[in-house]
Amino acid sequence: MNLNAKIYNLVQRIITGDSSKTYGLLKKNMGFLPGDRIVDIGCGTGLISKKFTTDDIKYVGCDPSADRIAAAKIANPEAQFFCGTVQQMEQQLPSFAMVHGVLHHISDDDVKVLLTYLKKNGCKVFGAMEPERPFKSLKNILGTIYCDYVDDGDFIRSKEQYVELLSRFGKLKYERFRWPLLPIHCLILTLQFYEN
Repeated sequence: MNLNAKIYNLVQRIITGDSSKTYGLLKKNMGFLPGDRIVDIGCGTGLISKKFTTDDIKYVGCDPSADRIAAAKIANPEAQFFCGTVQQMEQQLPSFAMVHGVLHHISDDDVKVLLTYLKKNGCKVFGAMEPERPFKSLKNILGTIYCDYVDDGDFIRSKEQYVELLSRFGKLKYERFRWPLLPIHCLILTLQFYEN
């Protein structure tokens, strides 16, 4: 589902609120500090970017949607935004990279390509916030319906699948949390890349 920027923002705000919780979880788990740089891969309209720039984090958002990048630039002129993929950016990658609701839209092979690229190009810590596929059971029928029919992600994985996919690249930790309006748990996954 390719939502225009205004509808995308509305959906994100309904699900995650004002993005304070998202930012707080990322900061706590990834460990970035004022003065650090971070690239937000698949940043959409950059809703979370204000939290970073207010905290003196050098924020670079990239997304292939020109419509969403245009909205992001208007919403936060203090941040940098790039229309395209992280592999197309013509600048040194920062030590921190993150995705928020992106991995469940891309295949295992594409995740491996992304992580290999980040590691080769100087990224030290990668953070991801992703929905967790529930076990299929009558206990969580709403969660199963959400994953199978509501969310547009074809690759919503279980915690074990995320761990298996990411842990080959470095030391991985995770934390489980819930958004009030979603019938599933979400994960924040933090990967500290192994040294070459």
